[in-house]
Amino acid sequence: MAKVSTTLQFVASEAGRLERVVNQFVLPDSAVKAACIGFKDGTAALAFAVSENEMVAIGELSDANGIEFIVEQDSISPGRWYLIHALEVEDLPLFGPIADDLAEAISVGTRADALAALGDAMRRWLNFLHVARKGLSPEAQLGLWGELETLRQTARVIGWNDAIQAWVGPSRTAQDFHFGSWAVEVKTTIHPRQGVKIASLEQLDDTPWDALYLLHRTVTLVNPADAPTLKKFVQSIREDLPAGERILVEFESLLHAAGYHIAHENRYNKHGIIQEDATVYQIEDGFPRILRDGLHPGILEAKYRVALNTAGEFTRDPSLASAAAQALLSEMVK
Repeated sequence: MAKVSTTLQFVASEAGRLERVVNQFVLPDSAVKAACIGFKDGTAALAFAVSENEMVAIGELSDANGIEFIVEQDSISPGRWYLIHALEVEDLPLFGPIADDLAEAISVGTRADALAALGDAMRRWLNFLHVARKGLSPEAQLGLWGELETLRQTARVIGWNDAIQAWVGPSRTAQDFHFGSWAVEVKTTIHPRQGVKIASLEQLDDTPWDALYLLHRTVTLVNPADAPTLKKFVQSIREDLPAGERILVEFESLLHAAGYHIAHENRYNKHGIIQEDATVYQIEDGFPRILRDGLHPGILEAKYRVALNTAGEFTRDPSLASAAAQALLSEMVK
C-alpha cells in the first residue's frame, strides 16, 4: 500500500493538472475513515471523518505555520470531515512525513484510541511547526549540536535512558539538562569571545538548584569531509541508541521539539563541526546576569547576551564540583 505522503503528492499534482479538487480514500483498515484531498492551487489536505462529539477525544488544535484545520460537511462523502491542510505547495515535502505519522497513529487500536493518538501526534507536530517551519537557523544548529554532544557524553556516564530523561531543553524548560538537584545550560559559539544568548530571566537563576552550571562550547566549521555534520551526528546517535522503539521515539520527539526534522536534513549537511574548547562556569552571586527578583514589575520577560570573557572568576574545574556533578562535568569538557 502506498504511503499517505505519496498519495498526497499525487492528488495535489492531479488537482493542479485538472484544475479541480481530487479526493482519494486511504487507510482502508483504519478505525477512522481517511482521505487525501488535492486542491486546484496544488496544495493538499489529509481528512478524517469524525463526529462533533469525537472532536473532544482529539482535543483542541490551533493553526500553526503552514498548517490550518478546517471542518467541512459532506465535502468528500456524507458526514463531518476534519481537514488538516498544508497551505503552500512548497510545504508538501514537510507535510508528507507529518501525514505518514498521523496515518500510523490511527492505524492501531479502537476508534477511541485512534482519535486520541491522532490528537497527541498532531500536537507534537504543531509544537515542531511553531518552532521551525523552514528549519533551524545557523545559530540554532550550533546550539542543537552542543546539546547533542552533551547528551552523548552524558549517556557515556549514566546510560542512554537516563540521559534522554535529563535532556529537557527541547521541552522549553529554563535549562537544557536537569540532574536531580543540579542543572546545566549549554551554549555553543564559533568564537570564544562571542557573547552567549540568554533566553529568559530564569535561565541563569540558580535559586531552584543546589548548583547551576553553564557549559560553553566553542567550535569550528570545517569541510564536511573533515568532521561529522549535524545531520551525520544525529544519525550516529540514532545508531548508538539501545534497541527498543520507545527510546528512539523519545529521542525523535525531542528532536522535533527542538526544531529538527528530516525534511530539513540536507540543510544540516553543509559543514562539519569540530569542538575547540569546552569551559564550565558556575552560576552564582556576581555572575553577569539579569534576574527577575528586584526587577520592575512591568518587565515581564528579557533576552540578552553575556560576554563570558568578563566572567573568568566563575570558571570551574569539574574535579572540584560536587560529588554528584564531578563525573558528568568531567566528561562534558572532554
